[in-house]
Formats: sequence, C-alpha cells, structure tokens
Amino acid sequence: MGSIIDELQKILLCLGDVVHTLPVISAIKEEYPDSKIGYVVEDRCADVIRNHPLIDKIYVIPRDEYKKSKLKLKAIFKYLKVLYQIHKEKY
Repeated sequence: MGSIIDELQKILLCLGDVVHTLPVISAIKEEYPDSKIGYVVEDRCADVIRNHPLIDKIYVIPRDEYKKSKLKLKAIFKYLKVLYQIHKEKY
C-alpha cells in the first residue's frame, strides 16, 4: 500500500493568480499523470483556463455576478451549487 500521495486520483486547485499558477498544473500532471485536475476560479478569470488541455473540470464561482446583482440570494445559490458539485465529485 502506497502513501496517500502515491494514490492521488483527483486534485482540486484554487490558487490566487490564475496566470501565475498555470505552470503548477503542468508540474502536477507530470508527477501524477493519471490524476484528474479540477480548478476553482472566479467567473472573471474562467476564460483564461477554459481550454487548458490538462484541466479536466472547471468550477466557476460567480463572484462578479454577486457583486453586480441586486438579487444576492440568487448568486449565493449559484455559489452553493458549485460547492455541491465539488463535494459530489469527491475532491
């Protein structure tokens, strides 16, 4: 039986500056080629990684929508939906 690091199957990233963290994705895939990589990102940054070939799933947090919305409850519901998706995927 290997260590937990040896058995990584899914990795969820939520790192500050999206552009500066792109090399991390390549390094993770190089070390764990069979892993599935998910990335949590704010809606304003989603297009930066949307077509990244090493990212299997993108979870978009509707932060801009929340800031601009008069119906904050709707935006909060979308945020909770994203959290539920992450939980359901067992990251």
